[in-house]
Amino acid sequence: MALNIKLKEAFEVEKQYGAFYTGGNICWTSDGSQFLCLENNKINVVDIDSGEVVQNIAAPKEAEEDLEQDTLYTFDLSSDDESVITAHKSGLLKLWSKINGEQIKIWKSGHKGPIPRVVFRSKGGIVATGGSDSTVRVWDYEKKACLSALRGSQGVVSLVVFHPDVSKSFIYAAGDDNKINCWNYATKDHQKSVIPLYEALEGVVVLPKIGKLPNGFNLESPDNKDHVFAAIAGESGKIKVWECTGSKIVYSQTESYVSKAEEEGGLAITQLLHCPKTTQLAVVTADHNILVHNISTFHCSKQLIGFSDEILDICFVGKKSRYLAVATNSNDIKFYDTTNMNCQILKGHTDIVLAVSSHKNFLLSSGKDHTIRLWEVDPGTFKVKCLAKGSKHTSSVGSISFGKVTHTICASVSQDSCLKVWDIPKKFEDQEELLSLECKATQIAHEKDINCVTMSPNDQLIATASQDKTAKIWSASKLELLGIFKGHRRGVWSVRFSPVDQIF
Repeated sequence: MALNIKLKEAFEVEKQYGAFYTGGNICWTSDGSQFLCLENNKINVVDIDSGEVVQNIAAPKEAEEDLEQDTLYTFDLSSDDESVITAHKSGLLKLWSKINGEQIKIWKSGHKGPIPRVVFRSKGGIVATGGSDSTVRVWDYEKKACLSALRGSQGVVSLVVFHPDVSKSFIYAAGDDNKINCWNYATKDHQKSVIPLYEALEGVVVLPKIGKLPNGFNLESPDNKDHVFAAIAGESGKIKVWECTGSKIVYSQTESYVSKAEEEGGLAITQLLHCPKTTQLAVVTADHNILVHNISTFHCSKQLIGFSDEILDICFVGKKSRYLAVATNSNDIKFYDTTNMNCQILKGHTDIVLAVSSHKNFLLSSGKDHTIRLWEVDPGTFKVKCLAKGSKHTSSVGSISFGKVTHTICASVSQDSCLKVWDIPKKFEDQEELLSLECKATQIAHEKDINCVTMSPNDQLIATASQDKTAKIWSASKLELLGIFKGHRRGVWSVRFSPVDQIF
């Protein structure tokens, strides 16, 4: 006899946020409202305010093997936001209309090998390409003609930028030699000023002489009339502003949300963008995050996450579930404001974060570093502060649970087979150092790894689930075993109490 099953409730997706940037180039529209991001073999247009993909610009549909052979390496957006140029594995350059996504022109680049960078000049129908053959080529894309092939860089040319003053025929480039080279592409002269940077470099922007830097340095000063200022970023994770004529640093960012590259010669920042209209800089990080900074203060006003990798755990935080904490395959926690998908990166764990749990404006996290951490969010400023740390476990902490009635109690379980209950202070005074959480009770709870822990609605009971195929109920006060539940044929991965009935 067939069962007549009816759905009690049907859910529809209200909003969906997936990967929109998986590495490569990013462009910023002139009005500062959108980013164009490379995702595999297509270009996504992302609205900065909402964090949503509003348009796709991609190659025409072809056979899968043909598409794979002609991989899209990089692209650039014209200053009028109407055209997009792409560089491909085949050595071809393609011109597209951003408005309707149609292909306009196609021609051969002449480079020997891949093309890491292609850029539009702001006016005049000119583009430049930087190649893995150590050359920079300047093109008239209307005629598909190469105007000059510039040499002087060493290794792969990964950065190319035109001088912002269109009356000056200067072009700047940087390669694997960690130096900025300058040419006059009209005369093909290689300028003598070569700036050694002493770090792996992946972002350079020529700054307009407007306003002051955070350290008070005045770009508008009459003394700087003939000077050229460039912002650079790369291995260190910090933005630095150079005065190019004298080859000296006039500003170095003191606080950065971007960590220094773990390996020497590695990259923390992969790209640096400038929007003259909004006087902002955008930093693109090696882990696919985009941070928008105001030049005068270097305050981070927006952060977008292009790619989250594997999501391990997730929970809502705050009043009306406004905030969203996400644990991914990373040492950091991604903390979103769901009203605009602005994101903060919460740093503190030294290994992958495995679990998150919340109570009102408090957040708990645990990870492979054998610790749990307590965080608090300030709803008025969207600032999150780490208040305390617990480090009594001897292996990865795979699950945690806040009390449902109060935030002053929580439970954690680990691969060390232990269940622990922690006391949390009711109030926290302003302090610079992290508090050490007190472990109230410990119990060897299972014979194998413990996968999940949860607390009952009245905070009196704790339930655990394990790879030993059992679930168990414990008293929260003394961790006395109240019951063992058998029946699963394999490891039990999750356990929850009913919020309304005395069942779990």
